[in-house]
Amino acid sequence: MHGTYVSLDLETTGVNHQVDKIIEVGLVKLVDGEVKDCYHTLVNPGVKLPVKIKRLTGLNDENLSDKPIINEILPDIIDFIGDFPLIGHNVMFDRDFLATALGSTTTNPIPNQLYDTLDLAKFVLPDAPNHRLTTLCKVCNIDLSQQHRAYADALGAALLAVELLRRLSVFELPLLRDLITLLEVNGSPWCGVIEDMAKHAAKEIANRKISSISGLKPIMDEFSVGLFEEEEDERDVLPLNEDDVVNCLGDNGLLSRTIERYEYRPQQIAMAKSVTQSLNDDIYMLAEAGTGTGKSMAYLVPAVLWAQKNNRRVVISTHTINLQEQLWNKDIPLLQSLPDFNFKAALVKGRSNYICLRRWYAELSSPNLKVRDAGFYARILVWLTTTETGDRTELNINWQEVDLWNNICAESDGCLGKRCGFFHRTCFVSRMKKRAENANIIIANHSLVCADIKADNRVLPPYKVLIFDEAHHLESTATDHLGTIVTKVGITRWLGLVNKTTARLNNMPAPGNHEQWVDRLNKLKELQFQVKEATEVFFELMAELLVNSSEANDIRYTLRLKPGFDLTNYKIDIENLVQRIKTLSAAMMQVAEDMEGHLLVEENETSKEIALLAENGFSLATDIEFTCDCSNNDNVYWLDGYLANSGQVYISLHAAPVEVGTLLHSLLYVYKDTIIFASATLTVDGSFNHFIERNGLNLVDPERLVEIKVDSPFQYDDQSLLYIIDNFPDQRSIPEPQYLNLLAETIGDLATLVGGRTLVLFTAHKILKKVYYQLKPSMEEQDILLLGHDIDGSRTRLVEEFKQNNKAVLFGASSFWEGLDIPGESLSCVILVKLPFWPPNAPLVAARTEALYKNNKDGFYHFSLPEAIIKFKQGFGRLIRTKYDRGAVIVLDRRIVDKKYGRKFLNSLPISTYMRGDKQLMLSKVKNIINDQ
Repeated sequence: MHGTYVSLDLETTGVNHQVDKIIEVGLVKLVDGEVKDCYHTLVNPGVKLPVKIKRLTGLNDENLSDKPIINEILPDIIDFIGDFPLIGHNVMFDRDFLATALGSTTTNPIPNQLYDTLDLAKFVLPDAPNHRLTTLCKVCNIDLSQQHRAYADALGAALLAVELLRRLSVFELPLLRDLITLLEVNGSPWCGVIEDMAKHAAKEIANRKISSISGLKPIMDEFSVGLFEEEEDERDVLPLNEDDVVNCLGDNGLLSRTIERYEYRPQQIAMAKSVTQSLNDDIYMLAEAGTGTGKSMAYLVPAVLWAQKNNRRVVISTHTINLQEQLWNKDIPLLQSLPDFNFKAALVKGRSNYICLRRWYAELSSPNLKVRDAGFYARILVWLTTTETGDRTELNINWQEVDLWNNICAESDGCLGKRCGFFHRTCFVSRMKKRAENANIIIANHSLVCADIKADNRVLPPYKVLIFDEAHHLESTATDHLGTIVTKVGITRWLGLVNKTTARLNNMPAPGNHEQWVDRLNKLKELQFQVKEATEVFFELMAELLVNSSEANDIRYTLRLKPGFDLTNYKIDIENLVQRIKTLSAAMMQVAEDMEGHLLVEENETSKEIALLAENGFSLATDIEFTCDCSNNDNVYWLDGYLANSGQVYISLHAAPVEVGTLLHSLLYVYKDTIIFASATLTVDGSFNHFIERNGLNLVDPERLVEIKVDSPFQYDDQSLLYIIDNFPDQRSIPEPQYLNLLAETIGDLATLVGGRTLVLFTAHKILKKVYYQLKPSMEEQDILLLGHDIDGSRTRLVEEFKQNNKAVLFGASSFWEGLDIPGESLSCVILVKLPFWPPNAPLVAARTEALYKNNKDGFYHFSLPEAIIKFKQGFGRLIRTKYDRGAVIVLDRRIVDKKYGRKFLNSLPISTYMRGDKQLMLSKVKNIINDQ
């Protein structure tokens, strides 16, 4: 790294350089890659530090009270920086704060060239776990003595830049040249640095042949031949001996000799034996296994041994990514390390998770590459030389980059299958499928299993045994995948693919009469414009209908379109959109047929792609017709809208089956020998009946259906307190401001008593936000960090912050009720604000309760109540995650004791006692259990 650079890092009171203040300055001078000088000082901001900043930096107001203000040290800072280029991690953030502090009237008070190590790291280390400075320094073996302190971070960024450039210098010359091409388009300042590297590399290997676009990591030979026949044969299954399973999971078993401090759990053995029996006897099994039973190993061990013994496949399906990653990264490798566990496993995801090489090269060669696209594609370029899977999760793509990934992913809309030139040796989807074909154990998810049955079993290889973990999500996932959704984004994306693909035709020779060919191309452009125009009109009208016909719930609108709903006023616009899509699709099909005689591979592939897009267009038109028809009583139809800050309403049209149980039975169950449904929350009031009825298992031969319920090994009555404040008012019984005041006061008093360490679960984000802003000032005064869902960051980031801070309160809405694993002292109290009933007027809820009433069943007691109980059990389960955890669950909804159905909530919990009373008694009881920790 030649020349002189200054690495800059600031610590501030917030992220807004116009409002927030600098509290620390760190500068490091690099000369030819070596640290030669430094500057560091704390700064008095003249304001109190927010709690979040105190926790982040370890600084407090006393540390800063006697330090200089920023204006006193600015001359020294500017003198140190001089006109040298600035390096930093997200360096523009620091530059903007410094520029604001200068208060200059010039348009660019700090004109120094900026070199961002964040941007550099993204394409040098595209598959790093994340691109935070702390993580990158760890990956590069750089000792970052302090986190989130200005001097340490400035030094870390300087050393990181040196190391990243060193790694860049050993890249293959073709890769460097391709990077330069992309970074030139991107306007990256690093481009000049890489050009110097490429020139130096070219001098060293002047005689080396230069090829364009760096090579891919070759496909491994182990994927070339499958272990199984196309269809699993009908030979007899060899039964698995229960002793083999016990010898692995038992007190002196294989796992106890492998895992330090292994915990033998009789509940795990009981479940594993039942799984073994189910596999041996071709039966369906329902298993509710409480937290801590080790249910994943309870089904995984017998599944592996059975699949290995019979040379068959077992598909294990999860709902959440966390559980899928636990199985793939922890449990599977552990079992593969054991003697006599000689099995292969494959992780299988939906097509859109993988890159499509044909679309990638088409994007890369586009003459209209945009600045933002080029920066993202620089990451892809390097990543493709190392990845074996082509899986997007290796790239840590953020929400702002999803549309760029969609341009190059292997979604079915643009896949040519065996007609694609990349199919046989380098296609990542093909690799994934070959891994699955070779595997005894396939780790999938509910969405993929449902997509497979919808696609006539063309997604997964043939299998006869299926294990659903987190099975309580099966009905909702099946509803999503067996239904239909139409969005403006979906139509626009299809139209964008059409535009990009047909644009390539202008550079190809005419397949026959030139004038006729030109006319066809002009017609395609005109038809694309007409579809775009009709799409705009259609969704504007749907937005108008939605806003005028429904009441807004915070920023969301929903309108159910019942059978017979009058769309007369919109019929012409619906038909216009459908016909224009069909006309464009037909014209594309004609163009593809005209090109069929061409021999060039590129042109043949383009014709196939156009034909495929045409087929997708016809399917899209059918979906629009179906969702707007509203005539099938077996489906529920609705409009959903999201109101953005810009005032624009984003619309989606939905059609979903009212009953998915019959579909699951006819499309899935009848084709499988054994299916195991496992979850920590399958029963309601001790019964599996709700799950059985909702998921079509009432259509299965009762003799083939077994149930097992194993309790958690945790001592809930000793480890936890369940307290119900029985005089807390119903939200509808008092004015909203009064309710919010009581809610904020109760949560605040409890959080103060516990010292943070509290998770508050809401059922409505609107109430969450109002209480958050009302409570935040008082929490700040008490040095308690308040974290809000969709206010302070993503779910993953918030949970991470909560775990790292010993005095924090986390507000979460719907998705926080389950899947959160926060063991230890970080969490001592869970507050359930309301019983988690679905809104009764939500289209799916209303349609399903109506269907039950038609069958002489009470919709509330047969659907709404059981669904709420299952979610309530999940919320309760956030508290105790290990046998060492202690704490309290507080319920602020008095219906649980006032209503007759409340007893069902209580009976469904793994605790035999509870307390009720007012807030003061609650605080004293919570204090007792906290003091006992």
